[in-house]
Amino acid sequence: MARLGVVIVSVVSLVGCGGDDLPTTKDSSATTALRAGAEAVRSAKTVRASFKVKLSEGGLLTGKAETVVDLATSFSYTFRNDMVPTSDIDGTAVAEADRAYLRSSRWKPPAGKQWFEVGRSAGGKLDEPVQGDWLAVAMSWLWDPSFLLDQGLSEVERIESAVDASVPGATVRYDVDVFVEHERLGQELTAWAKQTGGSTFGVVLWTDEDNRPVRLKVKSSTAYMLFDADVTFTDYGAPVQVIVPPASKVAPVR
Repeated sequence: MARLGVVIVSVVSLVGCGGDDLPTTKDSSATTALRAGAEAVRSAKTVRASFKVKLSEGGLLTGKAETVVDLATSFSYTFRNDMVPTSDIDGTAVAEADRAYLRSSRWKPPAGKQWFEVGRSAGGKLDEPVQGDWLAVAMSWLWDPSFLLDQGLSEVERIESAVDASVPGATVRYDVDVFVEHERLGQELTAWAKQTGGSTFGVVLWTDEDNRPVRLKVKSSTAYMLFDADVTFTDYGAPVQVIVPPASKVAPVR
């Protein structure tokens, strides 16, 4: 991916419609619709998201993101853990390709610097509590709806779909079980599974009448954690601001 400076925009209108539950559609129809969704997301160019990631050990990551599809994401986040109050964190980040730039209440940058650069694909640590900053960066791939759609979700062997307007703006729901070792997944999704320590993922995706994701749920019990991510996508095509910090303001990789 090219390095992003400042960007954006285009504007489209997002219209949702409803419907009653119907029998599950054929897998071929689901595959075709999800492929169309990937194209529709790319055409929109931008999207906003709100997210919540719950950990079984009590941690909760929440925040909002603005994304330039397939390029970069800017987001703010809060991590709270009632079981370990000292791990509470507030931060902002910009993530692009394999890099992320953080401002966090956990770290104080050196004089003259405003951000820390971290590897976006760094894995978790076994037998250690999940750190909020690592979780935010690891999950940031999901703030871009094209990530799963372009990385083989539509080609997964088991996809079930049904008309479902229970989520605002949604028309269809897809339930997908992703078995990493048995599917033809893209390199980035395979790397993300390794990063998070997961071998299987339960995915539920709601899309609008243009096949664009409006809500995503991903659940997995991995080597590092048991997590339940919930992402809501809005404002496709709306102006967003994603600014990668200048090198002069970034401290060395931690």
